[in-house]
Amino acid sequence: MMQKLYKLVNHEVKGILKYILVLALAMLVLQNVILLIQLKRAFFSTSERFEDILAMCGFPLIFVIAFFTVTGICIMSVYSNYTGSKSIYTLLTLPQRREFIYIAKFISFLTCYLVIWAAQIISVFIGYFLVYNTYLAGRIKPMTNGLFLAFIRSGLLRFMVPLGLKSIIVNAVTVMSFISTFYYGILCERSRKFRGLLAVAANMGLIIYTLVVHIGVSYGDNIDYPMRYIITALKAVIMFFIVFHSMKLVKQGSIA
Repeated sequence: MMQKLYKLVNHEVKGILKYILVLALAMLVLQNVILLIQLKRAFFSTSERFEDILAMCGFPLIFVIAFFTVTGICIMSVYSNYTGSKSIYTLLTLPQRREFIYIAKFISFLTCYLVIWAAQIISVFIGYFLVYNTYLAGRIKPMTNGLFLAFIRSGLLRFMVPLGLKSIIVNAVTVMSFISTFYYGILCERSRKFRGLLAVAANMGLIIYTLVVHIGVSYGDNIDYPMRYIITALKAVIMFFIVFHSMKLVKQGSIA
């Protein structure tokens, strides 16, 4: 049984991973080329922080664009099953549990986001290496804060590399909720179960609120406020409902 799931996951991942790898490489190269250009032009003061240099070079914006591009690729991979040879009918008639179709898609989507996530972290390390070498060459003044403090001070970097078990759980729930929610929205549209879009809107609202508050809060502020965990619990509850109903729709064949 697990071998069938593995083959299905492998098929799904192979179908879109090449596009994600190209996107990740393009993001990494573009970010650091812009950084190199800025390092040659600018003269940063001793009070300049590394995370501020990244922001000035467009690292966060480029990552957000890449993130939503991954989302677009994942959405297209779902709708591709309904065009051309209409492989959705083949998937539904395979001698396996239909829930595996959902699980395989979810795992493939999660893999794509983890790839772009890892590429961004690598890009930040490369960026710091470039800045440090520029400092050694005497072309800029040293920064008052290095790589470690950048991951503490920056809301985006702190979200990407969470500090502590609580933050890891909050971030994991947020990412998995995002994937399951937009996928559920597609399944609701395909199965004409439009009432399910209420759950999509509710969970997306909670996810956006979490991101805005978390990234906007400076380290040292009260980031362990109770509402953070209440919202995380709500996201988890809605996510479990979404996953359960998604599997039910797939099992019933309503998505065909």
